[in-house]
Amino acid sequence: MPAFTFVDKPDTITSEFHACDYLGVDTEFVREKTFFAQLCLLQVATPDRIYCVDPLAGNSMQAFWEESFRKTWVVHSARQDIEVVFQGAGAMPGDLFDTQIAAGLLGMQPQIGYAGLVKALFDVDIPKTHTRADWSQRPLPDALLEYAVEDVEHLLPAWELLVERLEKAGRKGL
Repeated sequence: MPAFTFVDKPDTITSEFHACDYLGVDTEFVREKTFFAQLCLLQVATPDRIYCVDPLAGNSMQAFWEESFRKTWVVHSARQDIEVVFQGAGAMPGDLFDTQIAAGLLGMQPQIGYAGLVKALFDVDIPKTHTRADWSQRPLPDALLEYAVEDVEHLLPAWELLVERLEKAGRKGL
C-alpha cells in the first residue's frame, strides 16, 4: 500500500496542493440511510502522497474545497462523486478529467469500471471487496482505509497514459 495520511483537519493540507495541477479524487459515501448521499471519506492522490480526508470529523473544509477546486480533478466515473461533493461543498471543481469517459473515447470497454481500467492499463488486480461498506463508522478499520487508498492509487498514472493515448488518436481536444 502506498504512503497515505488520514486527515481529520482538511484545511491543514491545502499547502500540499500548491505545486499540483492535478488531483486524483474519489469519494466514499452512504446513501442507504439518508435522503441525500452523505460524504464520508474523500481520497485525494497527489504525485507524492494519498490523503484520506474525513469530512465527518466536524472540522472546516472551506479552505480545502477552495484550493482543491482550483486544480483539475482526475476521477473515474465522476457522476456520483461530483453529486456528493456538490451536496457537501455547494460547488464543484472547475476542471474535471473522467478516466471512464477517456477510456470509452479510446475504444475500451464501454463504462469500464475502475478495477477493469487498472487491469487493462497496468495489469494490476484491485479487489472491490468493500464497495458496500458503512463508510460512516469511526474509526475506519484498516481494511477500509486500504481499500480507499487503492481507489485512487492508479488514477494519476492512468490519466497520464490515457492523455498520451488520446493525443496519439487525435481525440484529446474532444
